[in-house]
Amino acid sequence: MLQFKIRLNSMRVFPYAENGISFAMVFQDLHGPAPKCRLVSGTTTPLMGYTKFSNETIWDYGKNLLFEPIPLELLYTDAKNPQVLVSVNGIDGVCPNFNCDYTYVNPVGEITGQTLTGLDLVVQGTELPTESVSVKIANSKCVTVTATATEITCTLDVPAAAGSWNVEVTSTNGLIPLASGVAKIRVLLTVQSVTPSSNLNQLGGDELTFTGSGFDMVTENTQVKFSDGTACVVKSTSSTSLKCLVSGFLSSAIDTVNPYTVNVTVNGELDQTQSVMLKSTKQSGLAVAPNSVSPVLSTELTVTLEATYPFPLVASDFTVRLVGKTNSTIVRPLYVVSVDDSAKSIKIKYPGAESGFYYVQVESKQIGRID
Repeated sequence: MLQFKIRLNSMRVFPYAENGISFAMVFQDLHGPAPKCRLVSGTTTPLMGYTKFSNETIWDYGKNLLFEPIPLELLYTDAKNPQVLVSVNGIDGVCPNFNCDYTYVNPVGEITGQTLTGLDLVVQGTELPTESVSVKIANSKCVTVTATATEITCTLDVPAAAGSWNVEVTSTNGLIPLASGVAKIRVLLTVQSVTPSSNLNQLGGDELTFTGSGFDMVTENTQVKFSDGTACVVKSTSSTSLKCLVSGFLSSAIDTVNPYTVNVTVNGELDQTQSVMLKSTKQSGLAVAPNSVSPVLSTELTVTLEATYPFPLVASDFTVRLVGKTNSTIVRPLYVVSVDDSAKSIKIKYPGAESGFYYVQVESKQIGRID
């Protein structure tokens, strides 16, 4: 049994008959001839007087001059080749004759050898492309390319990142395949220095700078950790250097006598030649005043640092936060108003926070965190 939603539309009232009315019965969302119906008088309140019933199908396309567009997924194309579907900003692209097919092209050439010396890359092969050739290895691209059917030579724009790589050669016909058994090009990671390497803050916050070769310009491909598992979050990289921000050291017993080995990993290549030493004591603030404030009133706080703080105080060097004592996920920014270098103090604007107990956490660009 078919079911439809029916809407009754009042048309007009007959002036010559009491309670006389004309109405239209509309089968909503029905696209086709209306079902056969007949008008039957009820027994409780029977129809009286003149009655007439007609069955008419009205095709309503609206008042627009243009029909609604047909979704592309409802269109059928007799395509023998795979189709390419393209959309830009959520709008589907339409190909001529709705035909977006492409064909597979069997590769002709093949790479049989690859070597890298400094920035110079050499690729050997058979029936290699000689026009519109692009060459890449890791995240480095060739800026000058000389190609013959048996050899391609080029110079990289920047040194290749550490790791094991296959060269990528493309032309108008796509990627050139690599013959089986061709050895990958291995690029080693060499870390020459780390700065600073001593007096690191036990609480973290120091920015370390590493120099060397084999660094990857994509920061996500680099990880830095100390021998106790403490992380140094990578902030920026280039082909010859990287910078990272030290987290708080994890060991329950901080070692201030023995060095911490720095493990630098780039695309699976590991360097463990560098180490750092921690400061013998925690860098700390002596006091914060007042130590009790209103949760809703703005108040000026004064943090006094140790007299041995090794650098002149500059307001822009400090970042201050309010951190929940029992819930460290509650963090509120505070604002540095001024500094007094002679008194080694920092004036901070407290704008208010939920009632509770908090730490005032100070971080210096010079020495890291101060608790």
